[in-house]
Amino acid sequence: MQTRGMRTTRSTGDPLLFWIGVLNRRTGWSGSKLHIWLYRRLRGRLVGSLRGRPIVLLTTTGRRTGQLRTAPITVLRDGDDYLAIASYAPQWARNLGADPTAVIEDRGATQRVTARISADIHDRERFREFYPALGGIEEIARKEQRPVPLFRFSPSRSALSPPTPTRP
Repeated sequence: MQTRGMRTTRSTGDPLLFWIGVLNRRTGWSGSKLHIWLYRRLRGRLVGSLRGRPIVLLTTTGRRTGQLRTAPITVLRDGDDYLAIASYAPQWARNLGADPTAVIEDRGATQRVTARISADIHDRERFREFYPALGGIEEIARKEQRPVPLFRFSPSRSALSPPTPTRP
């Protein structure tokens, strides 16, 4: 599909997604690895949201290897905190089960956070209001046929400096 001289993807018509696909094929990187690289180079501009939902980079410590692992996740900001659901059993959720400390990169700003699973009804309601298309966490859990944890990431009060995330 051609639009005004720009190449675009057939399904969405988005030129950025087209070029990300080209880079994926040429470099052999997975979409996530490429997204992390672009996010860091552009400080979250252009790739800092997905369909209007903010994206941050979450760096956790691998529960088996101890290596730093980075994943782009969509979040809901709640003051200084971030809320994220762990649908489809992501690896970062398992890593947080072993070590709840993590680092969030949000548009060039890096901060150490502590994660906890939120059972607060207020958090679940906020998530339902912010992502109405998802139908709330209960709807996602029904589709996946398992409980879906809602994580709250709060800034860590420790004096330690955040670890430097590894570059892909």
